Amino acid sequence: MKIKKLITSTAEPVSVYKAGTATIEIYKAKNAGTASWENSELFRLVARARESYYQYTKEPPLFDEYEDKSAVYITKAVYPIEDHQCHVEEWVSVRFIPGQGSPLGFQDLTMYEYEGKRIDVLAREKLFPKKEGEAFWERFVSISKLCVIRPHFLHKEHCNEINSPRKLSYTGLALVFMTRQFFKDAPAWNLKPAYITAQIPKDVVEKSLKVVLKDSVPLPRFTLASAALSLPNQNSVRLTRNTYTYHYPVYFFNFPSILSMLRKLYQEGKISESTLQHYLGVNISLEDLANLPLHKSMLRLRKLGDMFVQNGQLAGATITGEDLRTMTDMLEDGPSLYIMASTSWKEDIENVCSKLGIRVD
Repeated sequence: MKIKKLITSTAEPVSVYKAGTATIEIYKAKNAGTASWENSELFRLVARARESYYQYTKEPPLFDEYEDKSAVYITKAVYPIEDHQCHVEEWVSVRFIPGQGSPLGFQDLTMYEYEGKRIDVLAREKLFPKKEGEAFWERFVSISKLCVIRPHFLHKEHCNEINSPRKLSYTGLALVFMTRQFFKDAPAWNLKPAYITAQIPKDVVEKSLKVVLKDSVPLPRFTLASAALSLPNQNSVRLTRNTYTYHYPVYFFNFPSILSMLRKLYQEGKISESTLQHYLGVNISLEDLANLPLHKSMLRLRKLGDMFVQNGQLAGATITGEDLRTMTDMLEDGPSLYIMASTSWKEDIENVCSKLGIRVD
């Protein structure tokens, strides 16, 4: 469905920011602790943004059991290009999952481990040793479902000779402003998190989520779980390999590592092109995949989970599904786990606004 058909005049932003030539509007799509959405328009926009996960898997879970207790925001950025003759619009959405409420907790802390011990157990021992159950989880909130609607022209008929930019320009600021709004709204929902967590690929954090400032380090600062918990070996914090991660390998494992592993298996005669065609439904060689842009390679392999969850002999191969899953121990993780103190993040967010001279309408 076209974006224009999703947008009516029923939604009002909760805040509007001016950043240079861009106007950035923050919408609260859903309050925490309720199954109701603000309106159907914002629900559809969030669903459309979450479709960006289709590049990782054939059937992404756009909504799940954490939705009812979560707060959801979506941001629209509008800015001119080409001597202000054409205006571009892009959208970014994020969900904040409180640790408290039903179901208790969230996946960020339970999906990672350090030397055989789950991170939620370590976080309890190191940060809140006297808190159990809800008393522990209410100290955390998770950044989740960070997703986008890519840039498009507001009035394409005036910009026929210009290519619409593919890269988003305001993802970092959108996250800053939505987090700022969440911290403002949280007390009304009886949420007082001491820490905010996220599982995001490191390259996305560095290239898209940190706001570059003059005479300052890029903000906000993302703290790896190993540093937040004072763990001596930061590379030992790893994603737990299980049925859930095997279903979504293109998201949970480092994609170049996946391509390298598949190429090695093919060169050794352990899988064949018919193996890939059987599970992926595409007729393309691994060499061709390696030469495609990253997002196009991901789209070709988004059914790879069907291959990773097989039991017994793989089609057209000399190895089993169990063999393949064992090999994922050698793969790098896709997303890394971050744990940030809320007080520090609030300071970083306000510093971004101050240093950029952001105006709030």
